[in-house]
Amino acid sequence: MSGRPIPGVHHVAIQFERPVGSISSLIIDFETAYATDFFLALSVDSVPLFDNAKEADRSRVTSNVDTASKQHRIVTITFTEPIVFKVPADEIVLVIRKPATQWGSSIWRFALFGSFD
Repeated sequence: MSGRPIPGVHHVAIQFERPVGSISSLIIDFETAYATDFFLALSVDSVPLFDNAKEADRSRVTSNVDTASKQHRIVTITFTEPIVFKVPADEIVLVIRKPATQWGSSIWRFALFGSFD
């Protein structure tokens, strides 16, 4: 790999076709360039729903990092209790504060699982 990361905070927004009532798990399939300092929120400026950098938030999930492939780092996070929204969400944002590698971070797949209820 070559190049340098673009400075600053990065985000990936998923807009749903219909409002979502809860999230039970997520998968982030990073390339070799990955991040560990990230959070989920309803918008870039809102309070995090889950912050991977905070021990208190990590204690309410089970997580697995699959590094079997040399080109992928697949992070699977399952919430002990689903995140239930007071008002159904139209969008979820993954905010990456900083990369864990000198190349930045690269996402091949970002999947959320939950319910429309």
